Amino acid sequence: MTEVLLDTSLLVAWLDEKDALHKTALPLVHALTDRKVGSIYFDCVVGEAVSVLGRRLQERKQAKQFIALVDRLQERVPQERVTWVSQQTRAYYSAILDLAKKHDGRLNFNDLLIALAAKDAALQYIVSFDSDFDLIPWLTRLKSASDVRKLDS
Repeated sequence: MTEVLLDTSLLVAWLDEKDALHKTALPLVHALTDRKVGSIYFDCVVGEAVSVLGRRLQERKQAKQFIALVDRLQERVPQERVTWVSQQTRAYYSAILDLAKKHDGRLNFNDLLIALAAKDAALQYIVSFDSDFDLIPWLTRLKSASDVRKLDS
């Protein structure tokens, strides 16, 4: 079975019906399910998604909806489906900073942690709306349902 890593941008768009990319995220997630593609959720992605959702809801003055979105997150990504990589940050630290310098800071620290952990886990696909991942040579970014349908499962 093909496995793909889900990025924060996809996770947030999938959870938040008011996200600009929500209508793009839904068919993408359905394509993953239909093709029986395994979805990998790194803890740093889930943590970043919680932070992004909280900030966006604060900005929209809808903080009371935060609990419902976190409940939705827990329903869709239960703890047992989370892959824990943050404890490896210490081991990746120098490589993260080297990659950050190589790309002139275009990729943030968390994205580089995700990329290096994906490499170590032999994951070659990331589902993301973040085009910065296109800079990572060992990852192929899937950004649409048609991209997912092209995968061998």
